[in-house]
Amino acid sequence: MPKNQNVNIRVFFTCDPLIVATPSETCLQLDDKGQAALPMMFHAVPSKCGLVASLRVEVSVVTVLAGASSMTQQFILPLQLVMKLSVPVREARVKVTLSANQPAASLAQLFQEFAVEESASNLMALKHLNGTVVSILVSKTTNKYRLQSDSLAALALLVDELQRRLHLNFSAPTNLQVNLDSPLPVQETWSQIETHYSTYVELKKETVYNVKIIRRKT
Repeated sequence: MPKNQNVNIRVFFTCDPLIVATPSETCLQLDDKGQAALPMMFHAVPSKCGLVASLRVEVSVVTVLAGASSMTQQFILPLQLVMKLSVPVREARVKVTLSANQPAASLAQLFQEFAVEESASNLMALKHLNGTVVSILVSKTTNKYRLQSDSLAALALLVDELQRRLHLNFSAPTNLQVNLDSPLPVQETWSQIETHYSTYVELKKETVYNVKIIRRKT
């Protein structure tokens, strides 16, 4: 902790991977009334090298006033930070279907920050910063939501965000339940595991070979 008594509170920002908090740590100066003289700000910078899977940010405040104590608060970053409106793709390699026990909600109502026309509120698409498109299709007759993309990783953020917004849209007494209504598309995951294992085996062979060469020289 800083020795200056006017700088007695330290604030930490923690973002999920692929979103960087700048700065990740700062000190807050308080006046005699215990109020901050200036507002505290941080920049949430999404990485363009991958797909963002979560918008959750955790802020931790640590102080030594009247003994050491801390407080933690979580909040959600805007979806527009990492995705923008795109053209829906009718065919995709990976598909996930969610079912709800409440009438299907309009996408224009769920995603109000995007300019979705009410007449086309059962179909929309959002694009990640790397260009991967995720399409969302709503079936009003079966109360189901289909999300599809050519990448399983690209679906993670919108599956989580859609469920969160559905729970916000329906009041607590409705007892909303959202369930996975399709087989989990694990084929892509297995492919990534196989690729990772193959790379691991090759690196292990190369390491063993280099160790043998070093031992011969010594």
